[in-house]
Amino acid sequence: MHNLNIHKMGKILNALAFVVLAFVFGYNFVASISKESALFGGYLNSFRRVSYIPMDPPYPPTELKAKQTQQATNKLGQNFQTNLTYPSKITVCPPFPPSLLGKLKVNEVVHKMDSIIASVGAEMYVGGKYSPRECMARHKVAIVVPYRNRKAQLALFLEHMHPILKRQQLDYGIYVVNQADSNEFNRAMLFNVGFVEALKEANWDCFIFHDVDLLPEDDRNLYTCPDTPRHMSVAVNTFKYELPYPGIFGGVIALTKSHILTVNGFSNQFWGWGGEDDDMANRVTHNRITVSRYKPAIARYTMAKHKKEKPSEQGVEILKNGRKYFHTDGLNNLQYDLVSKKQFLLYTSISVALKHVQPLALLPASNS
Repeated sequence: MHNLNIHKMGKILNALAFVVLAFVFGYNFVASISKESALFGGYLNSFRRVSYIPMDPPYPPTELKAKQTQQATNKLGQNFQTNLTYPSKITVCPPFPPSLLGKLKVNEVVHKMDSIIASVGAEMYVGGKYSPRECMARHKVAIVVPYRNRKAQLALFLEHMHPILKRQQLDYGIYVVNQADSNEFNRAMLFNVGFVEALKEANWDCFIFHDVDLLPEDDRNLYTCPDTPRHMSVAVNTFKYELPYPGIFGGVIALTKSHILTVNGFSNQFWGWGGEDDDMANRVTHNRITVSRYKPAIARYTMAKHKKEKPSEQGVEILKNGRKYFHTDGLNNLQYDLVSKKQFLLYTSISVALKHVQPLALLPASNS
């Protein structure tokens, strides 16, 4: 009897050991997959519950049946027609831009800037700014692009994006924030700089933080101001048009000015590649803000070819401890030197030298 109990106990212990080993292996496997997904840090938030609202984009009126058009008109209290022309800016642009094309072909042939200007520069204001002539735009949108030594990708981006944004009838500006120092690249800090510097020029309603190598494949993926933060690059070709992990909030994201101020912008601590997107996702969920997404059939992107960066070794630890510093690290401790600000026809170039900063709570106490 005694030997039988020992035998049973041995079986139980072996089973428990197997469960523990399976869990450890499974966790490490998920971690490695997420780490390889090129959006670093996903394994730290892949188990974090994130509230996402799948959204259908407002399709152009040409794709609506007569009954649907009437329903949309009644709901919005607007009286617009597909072929309506606007004699002056007294009329607000319709909520459904009438000239959208839907699915687009992404051309990855890099042209010279003079050729790009000739192709897409019509009706542009200096500094990469545009406002529709036929009506008053519903949204004032600043596109902020972090940048360093990506000349070919920037050319592709500008040639691809301007026609889309014009068709969407946005009042917009493109800000390319160039890190001009010798420090490791700090993408999130450049986003903070772009937010601050863009607001010096205009009172933008919302900001779209946009990697230079991501090109939308459908102009129904509207670059408008969302009621709740919007993850826009849902389906990317390099990830087989699937989310690398459920909580991803990077690549291309849209937030209102109010959202950004509420979460204190991005962390300034992520030097090197990776982690900052997940920290922003944590900031948003920490403030009980829901994230929205268009459906993958619309929110599709092509990632332009570029050299892959090595993930930062420090980023994992910074991400783990990031929650402690949401209120003390971000817009309120941002420091940089403005090297230059130049306005070209297709974009505003902001070159900066970033400064290493500590969260305010970690700064030495003042003697005064």
